[in-house]
Amino acid sequence: MGACGAGAILAHGAGPAGAQGTGAGSQKYQPYADLGFKPGNRRGIGQLNLMIPLLQQGDWILFADLRGIADTERGLEGNAGLGYRGMVGTKYRWIYGGYAFFDARRTKSNKLYYQVNPGVELLSEDFDVRANGYIPVGRTRHLLSGTTASAGGIGQVQVVGTRIFMSVPGGGEEEVSMAGFDAEAGVRIPWLGEPEVRLYAGGYAFFRPGVKPIAGPRFRAEARLFDLPLLGPQSRFTFGIETSWDRVRKQQVYGFLNLRIPLGAVAASPAPVLDRFERRMVDPIVKDVDVVTEKRKTGGPGGEEPVKFRGVEIKEVQSVQAGDDLPAKVAAAPDGTIFVIVGNVATTAAANVLSNQFYIGGGTTLAFTGARTGAPGSFTFAGAPGVLTTSAGAFNLTGAVNVLFKNFTVNDSGAFTFQLNAGNDRVSLEDMTVNHAGPGGASFTIYNPFISGAIEIIRSQIASSNAGSIGLANVTGLPTPPVSSGSLLIDNSTITSDLTGAIIFNSRNSYNLTIRNNSVIGTTANAIAVSLTPQLGAIVDFLMQDSRISSPFAGIIFDPGSSARVNVTMSDSRIDAGIQAFSASLNNGAVVVATLTRNIFNTTSSGNTVQFNVNSSVSLVSTACLLATGNTLTHPSGASDFAFFNLNGGVMNVVDLPNLSANNGAAVVNPGPATNVATCP
Repeated sequence: MGACGAGAILAHGAGPAGAQGTGAGSQKYQPYADLGFKPGNRRGIGQLNLMIPLLQQGDWILFADLRGIADTERGLEGNAGLGYRGMVGTKYRWIYGGYAFFDARRTKSNKLYYQVNPGVELLSEDFDVRANGYIPVGRTRHLLSGTTASAGGIGQVQVVGTRIFMSVPGGGEEEVSMAGFDAEAGVRIPWLGEPEVRLYAGGYAFFRPGVKPIAGPRFRAEARLFDLPLLGPQSRFTFGIETSWDRVRKQQVYGFLNLRIPLGAVAASPAPVLDRFERRMVDPIVKDVDVVTEKRKTGGPGGEEPVKFRGVEIKEVQSVQAGDDLPAKVAAAPDGTIFVIVGNVATTAAANVLSNQFYIGGGTTLAFTGARTGAPGSFTFAGAPGVLTTSAGAFNLTGAVNVLFKNFTVNDSGAFTFQLNAGNDRVSLEDMTVNHAGPGGASFTIYNPFISGAIEIIRSQIASSNAGSIGLANVTGLPTPPVSSGSLLIDNSTITSDLTGAIIFNSRNSYNLTIRNNSVIGTTANAIAVSLTPQLGAIVDFLMQDSRISSPFAGIIFDPGSSARVNVTMSDSRIDAGIQAFSASLNNGAVVVATLTRNIFNTTSSGNTVQFNVNSSVSLVSTACLLATGNTLTHPSGASDFAFFNLNGGVMNVVDLPNLSANNGAAVVNPGPATNVATCP
């Protein structure tokens, strides 16, 4: 709680109570400046306050209160407040008031903190009662020293019950601002005339997790002299002593001296003389002089800190075992929860996944960082990878962002094992085994009808029977409305399907599809392994590296329409298919640009190995372009390695068409009406 506000350090002067000043047109309550100094046993504080009436009548005032504070520990603070006071009562009169401040403080560690300070007060000639609240805003903590990620410190991650936290050997230190409140009551000693003497008693409490509470009593005694001869009416000199004690800061003792200078007197416009009750209308607001801060350890013995995973502070760790109701646990848990699936878990309904939830099997090791220090650490969760069995789909991810499924098995016979929807992003499957036996009809293991956000499938095995594997399409067969661009990464994984296909894309979205690192996309029946049908101006980038696709029917089919564009880059990969390994059929102004390098394309049953059908409408010209180098192609008797068909004025471009065969191991080329070009557009 700060110094009581104002006063003047000159000899006491007297004026008749209630007398009016000489400035006939002046307002009753005049602006003033308070100059204060508080020498203490731990530091000294200097303060300048400005009170500026904004609106007033005889029994109320609306005013601004501006303060600047500096101390001998290099701390600086500024306060800007707005206050209101009004008079009530006739026989015994009271002044009620309320105010709000915005405080900014730069501490001796050169860190900046902010808080909001609301307060209320009740004053009379003889009594005071007031209370303040202090609410930190903005950045509330700053690392001062100790272990950080860049310093190479390794944190020790622990799980106790549902809690997960980190300690860092050696630890570090950070400064934090604290929330709190204070209150006091005061009384005037009535048998004394002037100087007016008042006594105050109160207390304060400030809190912050991980920091010892700062709480204790505070006492203050002050004397006031009014209407000093050299400064005139409404000047004031206040002096006194204040003491407080708490477990953290121990005893603090301050003396204080305050001089009030009426700004009307400076402008040679003396203020009216106020009686004792009216003087209370311009008493200084009493509040803590500091945005209260304290230091705490980060890591080290006694220095626990929360951990972050994938950029999110982890709130809980929940174990899911046989007999547990996974959907109910998920519904009750906050975001920032890790679910550890151990043993055989059965469900009859899909879990409704929230953002920032992470599902892992027992025995999984995750890498964390300290939420305060950024120090790295890891933890291996107990148990062995679990098995989740369900007949109604496993996970409904409507709108969920930043979700991980890692290192467990899912056996599902519902329509959609992983049901995505609008708003999904950063959804990852890592080290997963998923077996999906669909009920027939429109059924997918991973279904994302809105084709938005980023999906990753890494080191996972996904097998779909009587179902498609990955459906980036609306099950009605209609392209979805255009939404934000999305992406699918399949890395070092095996995706199989025996129904409609391993990957189906049918949308108006722009999209990035990447298959790399020996991924295998396969089918076991008459289905297309990868079918991309972008519509209505969509742009799809398809990248395949060091990977393999196999299908007894067709390998990859690109079928863009309505001015859509597909950019294809394939290198060091293999496609084995029954009728066509690579097929691009363009319609209604679509564009396909394909760069094929060092691939193996193998067609075993019938059809050409790599085929382009370029089909234009009356008003929309479709265009395809091919750059092929170092590929090996095989085909059945009577077919071609490369075949080009132009329909209705479509345009087929081939980079270095005369040498296409030579560039690809004497490939058989059905040239059709293809055009030789230097580069693809």
